[in-house]
Amino acid sequence: MEIHYLQKLKDNSTIFQSKMRGVSEKEIKEFEKQTKVKFPKSYKEYLYLAGDYDGDLMMLRGYSGMRDLERPKFRKFIESYKKKAGVNIKRPHWDFTGEEDGFYFFYLDENTEDPKIYSCEWAFGEVEIESYYDLTFSEFINR
Repeated sequence: MEIHYLQKLKDNSTIFQSKMRGVSEKEIKEFEKQTKVKFPKSYKEYLYLAGDYDGDLMMLRGYSGMRDLERPKFRKFIESYKKKAGVNIKRPHWDFTGEEDGFYFFYLDENTEDPKIYSCEWAFGEVEIESYYDLTFSEFINR
């Protein structure tokens, strides 16, 4: 895969002592087929470079590898927390990492190769969804 957006990640595939492991383009296509989602180019690059194991890429909270995200157990986990918190995102989106108090996502209907990132967090009965510092996915990862 030709890398356009995540050259910095490609050039720095070892962070601290951990080397990232990506997945093949074929696996990415199968993942899209399984999830019925057409991923933007920058996210496909991420999966290609670090989709199996993201090493010590500390900026991603919770689960973020393709193998984690495709597990029904993870999807149920994040959906149950979203439901419990009262999260109701009507636009098509992809949660690319998550944990018990929130997740990061991008919208799938923006028709861009490098979508803006949003955070969704909840606490004390309040749900907050906002653009994550106006960063695109590649800017988020490259930070």
